[in-house]
Amino acid sequence: MGGCIALGAAIGLVAGLLIGSSPAPKAPPVQPPPPPVQPAASSFAEELTNYGGSGTAYQAYEVALKRDVVGGNADLVSSLVGFAQVPGDSVQSQAAVISVAVTWSAGSQAELYVVVQQLLTTPYTNTTHHKSQIGDKQTQQIQRRLLLDLTMVRQGQKWLVNAGQISIISTAGGALAPNGGTS
Repeated sequence: MGGCIALGAAIGLVAGLLIGSSPAPKAPPVQPPPPPVQPAASSFAEELTNYGGSGTAYQAYEVALKRDVVGGNADLVSSLVGFAQVPGDSVQSQAAVISVAVTWSAGSQAELYVVVQQLLTTPYTNTTHHKSQIGDKQTQQIQRRLLLDLTMVRQGQKWLVNAGQISIISTAGGALAPNGGTS
């Protein structure tokens, strides 16, 4: 009888080891959730409204914008960039996103409103004096608040701009004298 109990215990031990060493069924791979669209819209708005430098730098800026637009749509980029500011060798733009709001979202598409505060700095020559003097160049600063209406689509894990429109909410500014005071 003792032998039967020992044999049963041995069989149980071996069965337990065999069952314990068999691989567990694999769980289905977990798909990461799609990234939120707000950071993508904010990033595009900042990229669109921050620029400056030479004509060559401006071309590189437009090429960089096309990476975030579906199909690199040149017409869409040109219309957005052209409204944001006409290219110029000396134009400087600094901007910050104030708010991003999703107006609707359906799976891989979303429409957002992005509000941007923009500061444009451009040089100009003061023509109010009768005599033109060397060093009479001044700087004009314009503060604008822009509203970007963007439709975005998700491709893989990236949100891209599919359509867009810019409106000016408000604008203010004027010329600065060479010493930085308002003229």
